[in-house]
Amino acid sequence: MKKTLFFIAILFMASVLKSQDHIDAGWYLFPDSTYNNDVLGITHLIETKDGNYIASMYDYSNYYKSQDDATIFKINSDGVILNEIKVDINDSYKLNDIVFDVQNDTVNVLMHCIGIHRNCAMMLHSYILPDFTLTEFRQIWSADFEKPMSSNIIRSLPPLIDAQGFKTISYTYSSRYISGVMPPYGKVIFLKIEPNYNVVLEKWIDCEDFDYNHLSQICYTFNEDSTQYNVMCGLNNKPWHCQYVLDESLNIIDTVLYEKESAMNYWEFADQHSYSQNPINGKIYCMTHVGHPTMKYELAVFMLDKTNMKVKMMRCTDTPDNICNTTGLGDFLAYSKNGDIYGMGIYDFDYFTNNPNYECKLYLVKFDENLKKLDEWFYEIEQKYMHHFDHIYCTESDDIIVTGYVVNDDTNYPCIVKFPASAFNSENIEEAHDHGLHLAVAYPNPGGDVLNIRTGLRNAVLTVYDLQGRKIHEEEITDDVTSIDASKWNSGTYVWKLGVRSVELGVKEVESGKWVR
Repeated sequence: MKKTLFFIAILFMASVLKSQDHIDAGWYLFPDSTYNNDVLGITHLIETKDGNYIASMYDYSNYYKSQDDATIFKINSDGVILNEIKVDINDSYKLNDIVFDVQNDTVNVLMHCIGIHRNCAMMLHSYILPDFTLTEFRQIWSADFEKPMSSNIIRSLPPLIDAQGFKTISYTYSSRYISGVMPPYGKVIFLKIEPNYNVVLEKWIDCEDFDYNHLSQICYTFNEDSTQYNVMCGLNNKPWHCQYVLDESLNIIDTVLYEKESAMNYWEFADQHSYSQNPINGKIYCMTHVGHPTMKYELAVFMLDKTNMKVKMMRCTDTPDNICNTTGLGDFLAYSKNGDIYGMGIYDFDYFTNNPNYECKLYLVKFDENLKKLDEWFYEIEQKYMHHFDHIYCTESDDIIVTGYVVNDDTNYPCIVKFPASAFNSENIEEAHDHGLHLAVAYPNPGGDVLNIRTGLRNAVLTVYDLQGRKIHEEEITDDVTSIDASKWNSGTYVWKLGVRSVELGVKEVESGKWVR
């Protein structure tokens, strides 16, 4: 049965959070599942060739029980759930992870499961039929453990796929949550799977061989020509400092140590999160949060510079006014076809003030391949929700989708939010002022019958000229968004200027730009 979604229209509020803009979502969706005090969310999502999305959702607070509560569902581009199916596996196992990939228009489903006694694991393969049912689950791999171990809960990192269609997937196992004995015992499994979904290579590596504390997941990707693997994990509590190189047979053949860039001297890595390869230039990027002796935590993006053997850093929000607690970092970055890169995190601005009316928002940042920050935005569904988005995706049309869950009064709501590509259009902003702020922006650009000017300024005058310098519109700014009827204007390029009134100078221009109808 089709389900409708909640649409939301968020007013722009410029001048809040200084230069950071609030962004409009195209839609957001709460699937019909809520859990009190349980952690439930949308995990992996893929886009199919018909423009729909397949996503998985489950409650993993029952990870140590035999009960399963997982759903795979299909969503159209407007955010309407078209189909859904419950996932049920052998009662002797607990579902640990679901990931998808599309091959020849078929959506394949890989399910990683842990035995309820934590003494074994297995991988199941299925695929979704046209009537949105799953085929019989086929076991393609299994293993018995030397001692009880758990795995990364809901890791949801899709397999790496090489040019021949072979897929590589990995999981980390640890005794930490079973025995409580420190240091814990752990292993990493790498599986290489052929296009027909049969395992052709199984490689176990002790965490000690990675000098890895196996308390959190490792991350891995291909090198630039996809002939070897790069594996990143924490070395002496320095994530992204040590990189292991694995050959095609998944043997460790090299250990590479990166040094900090000078700008990072006062910052320490707080944790490791996203780590992925840019499909356009082959470079490796990651996003995490860093700690500072006085500034607490901030979000940062890193790039591994193989030429200079440096870890370069870009602080996402670079002002002390945004001291915050950061949570829910995306496991991957999102790469658009034009070369822009998107990352995400969660900012709780009042975390250190003990303010019960916390201001928790989704944070999105766009930067280029050289770590130049292009723009940043904040988004919240409603102030009453605590946001916990974990994954970010870029669609074929350059829309951005984030998935995870939100919390209100100890009740969790799985959630998907889609932002249209037009919301991130850099062409609607002229060159930044020297201090990096934009006092106003025209959108959409190019546009149609309506020109919108967004600004937090008041006591200001907006004037629009054609390219011949003729004034065609002028009005006072009274609201955050000023909408101008441009339906009778000719097609072409227009110049808008924003001036602020003062007794001494009259109207002084403070911002301008071009708008195309």
